[in-house]
Amino acid sequence: HFTALQNWQTAQQQLPAYGERALLNQGEPLTEEEIELFALALRTKISKEGDDAVAWFVIGRIWLSKGMLDDAIEAFEKALALTPNRVNVLISYSQALLVASGDENLAKDGLSLAKVLQQDPDNSDALSMLAMVAEERGDKEQAQQAWQLLLPKLDKADPRYALVQQKLGLASTPEQAATSEQTATTAVSGRQV
Repeated sequence: HFTALQNWQTAQQQLPAYGERALLNQGEPLTEEEIELFALALRTKISKEGDDAVAWFVIGRIWLSKGMLDDAIEAFEKALALTPNRVNVLISYSQALLVASGDENLAKDGLSLAKVLQQDPDNSDALSMLAMVAEERGDKEQAQQAWQLLLPKLDKADPRYALVQQKLGLASTPEQAATSEQTATTAVSGRQV
């Protein structure tokens, strides 16, 4: 119990420093242990001071990076309850829903992406996820439309470019397309799926 108390105290004391390092890229990246302590400090802050959309968003990103999909989805939903139209929260929420899969999650994902595209019709992350969601649902026509909208918005150096070309029947070889799909999935979700 002493170690847990000590970790909690460290987390509270280091919260501002962890935030600067994690969110503002100042200094060394956080270690796995520091990421855990950062999440603990954020949860404590929420319990003491009440709901905080940014804290819930950051906790959601941490849990998503650790593969804790249900927890990440719940954290993003809490952030969205406080700030329902924040594009970065909607995108992260959509990423978690897409990775979690399932009909209910895909339906929520589509609604979240629609909100993003209403605010930012050129959002390439939202368009690529919309195409992936359509493919997951088996809606090839909507997927093709999303890929067609996305392709001209991507730089040729973007890891998703070759994948989109392949999806539209414009790619050169299936091997290149498979490598591109793996790279694009990582670029969109932030982790390998």
